Amino acid sequence: MHIIQVNHMFLDGGGREEHVFQISKYLALKGHKVTIVTSDYTPTGDYFIKKKADKIPGIKLVTLKGYLTNIPPGRIQIPDLMDFLIDYQGDIIHAHGMGEGTTEDAFYVAKIKKIPFVFTLHFAPYFVYEKLGAAHIWKVLQTYHVFNMLRGSDRIVCVSPNEKEDIIKCTNYKGDNFEIIPNGFEREPEQITAVKIKEVFQKYSIPEGRKYVVFIGPLTNPRKGAFEAIQAFRRAREKYPDLHLILIGAWDGRLNIPGRANVITKVLAKLAKANHVTVTGRVTDMDKYCLLSGSHVFISPTMYEAFGIALAEALYCKIPVVTTDIGGCRYVVRNGVDGILVKNQEDIASFSQAIVELVKNPEKAIQMGKEGSKRMKNIFSWEKTGDKLEILYKNLIRNYKNQQSDPKTLSL
Repeated sequence: MHIIQVNHMFLDGGGREEHVFQISKYLALKGHKVTIVTSDYTPTGDYFIKKKADKIPGIKLVTLKGYLTNIPPGRIQIPDLMDFLIDYQGDIIHAHGMGEGTTEDAFYVAKIKKIPFVFTLHFAPYFVYEKLGAAHIWKVLQTYHVFNMLRGSDRIVCVSPNEKEDIIKCTNYKGDNFEIIPNGFEREPEQITAVKIKEVFQKYSIPEGRKYVVFIGPLTNPRKGAFEAIQAFRRAREKYPDLHLILIGAWDGRLNIPGRANVITKVLAKLAKANHVTVTGRVTDMDKYCLLSGSHVFISPTMYEAFGIALAEALYCKIPVVTTDIGGCRYVVRNGVDGILVKNQEDIASFSQAIVELVKNPEKAIQMGKEGSKRMKNIFSWEKTGDKLEILYKNLIRNYKNQQSDPKTLSL
């Protein structure tokens, strides 16, 4: 089976790019041929995910010239994508991302070549983009462009039941071609020990003997909530002065609020000077799991997550999660069981209060972490995601071949 994965960017990136890599890795290691077609664009100048993909036999990475667009904001257009895909042989196309030219091009190529098309939106409702001044643009795209692609896709893969519900609400599409296949998350590359945790904390010059609050995500993307996390931490420090904030993530210039990056830089500089914050930048998987395992609270004031891989990683490391009560966050984190859900991303007081509550009650925090870790281990893994996708791909390919043997049954 030859699977073609299409995404507007891949060389570095966030959860969507990690999703594409992990499912491609799993399928390639099972003996399938996987081609990832993407742009040469990299928002940080890094090749973090490409380096991981290059190590996997069976994955072919094709990069075409890409250009950053303003409409939709922060997406990459690949002018030569259709020409390449038309001439490239594969059994099925799986495209990722909503309202983008890349997914639309892949969609039409699949229809022209009469091969199955799978669509994973990695959805975010249009109202999430209000701060970027793009809510109306996304509402138009979700009402018309996304709706038509949903209608024509052989399968729509949703990474959580909540994502499916929100897609239906925002697009008014109510077809029966949805499939819920949750994300997984990468297990730690080797056993995490207290000695290893200490070494990693020393590596990043993190002061000892503090209560650590950790955030993972692009620091300038307003959707991920780094600014809100910093503000909640500052307020929580007023009650617990020994708190220390660890920010794990890169600076991504694709999506930001004008002037916000400068504000974040100034606030971080002030906190860093007082030795209250550590900005690690992007880290290895091993370092990430050590930083998570050595921390006390994970904070994610996100505007929206279709799933929330970082949330799952934190819970797996037995630390409670404080995040927004929206989308897939509700699926990954159970309020009062393995974390605390806050109704509004901008409710700094409630995020701060949740941090204080967990630091003040270490027994409760430890129990929440244990509950979350147990559930993550039992329910979510990239192996389970890959198995379900493999079955889905095989069934669609077989159905198409059966239809092609009887032209009367083959429709657009």
